[in-house]
Amino acid sequence: IKNYKADKYSVIFWDHGGGAVGGNGTVGNDENKSGDALSLKEINDALKAVTSLYKTKFELIGFDTCLMATLETASMASNYGNYMVASEELEPGTGWDYTAWLGAIKNKPTISTIDLSKVIVDSYYNSFSSNPDEQKTTTLSAIQLNKIASLNSTVDKLALKLANNLNAAPDSVRIELGTGREKSESYGKEANSDSGMIDLTDFSSKLPASYATEANSVKVAIENAVFYSKKGAARPKATGLSIYFPDATV
Repeated sequence: IKNYKADKYSVIFWDHGGGAVGGNGTVGNDENKSGDALSLKEINDALKAVTSLYKTKFELIGFDTCLMATLETASMASNYGNYMVASEELEPGTGWDYTAWLGAIKNKPTISTIDLSKVIVDSYYNSFSSNPDEQKTTTLSAIQLNKIASLNSTVDKLALKLANNLNAAPDSVRIELGTGREKSESYGKEANSDSGMIDLTDFSSKLPASYATEANSVKVAIENAVFYSKKGAARPKATGLSIYFPDATV
């Protein structure tokens, strides 16, 4: 930003990703520092510092990493950027197609961030066309970050109703929550466990009919926030944003 003046700035995180909770950290494990990685708080502090210093938001905050299309990540990023592109699921090792999306900027420097985000999503998905096993599990979504506050409001209302019911009837509601979680599409699966991230819309839809109003509000808010996405055939329930909800084995 200091040395290369531009109308818009973007920042792309690249390397390993661990979602909302990543053990030793969330993004960019440093092999020279015992695998130490950036937590969401560390990323927040860095983005806060640079956007405060230069009095500007990032136009696009991208995560070319595994598992970072979470509500928690988007909530953090919404303070410092206008758009976010990230994956709910693990990313294959080759990651994004930089030739394609940087080429799109070169060919049309005035390209909108929405159109550029679509190029990132499409080119990423298409880059695995010769490897169906990898393509079928890929997910990538483009998110309008100024919609995240409204989404959080709907999630808060759903959570409050769940909490009140849990206090009133802990045994039955615990079963409802556990069943909904178990049946929801989850990401980062290894052996008999997963990353703890599950698709937020899918989880909401798995709750009993008594939560239909709140669940539908969550669904609509996600549809408003996620303006473009691609998913492989093996991830049919991916709607663009996950949430951290670990099961008992995590």
